[in-house]
Amino acid sequence: MAHHLVDSSNLSKFIDQNIVPCVLKFGAKWCGPCVKTAPAFDALAVKYEHINFVSIDVDKHRPLMRIHKISSIPRFDIYGRGGSLVKQIVGADMSAVEEAIDGM
Repeated sequence: MAHHLVDSSNLSKFIDQNIVPCVLKFGAKWCGPCVKTAPAFDALAVKYEHINFVSIDVDKHRPLMRIHKISSIPRFDIYGRGGSLVKQIVGADMSAVEEAIDGM
């Protein structure tokens, strides 16, 4: 199951300090496409259990929205081992997210 970020200060553990890849989903409860992608995001978290999946509500974590320069949601940031950004996907294209994961 995907992790839901509860404290913006712990995000680095999912990126920089992690030895496994991670996928960050930036979204909001009021965003239709964000809500629509939630089941597929959770399914990917189950399928790729060796990868951390983190869902970030931009309304609850506004500083992260600025830090990551989020201008449109949903957005998926895919990080490889050691915190290297592999790909950013804007929009509800879950097949592109899975393709990026498979390409790592």
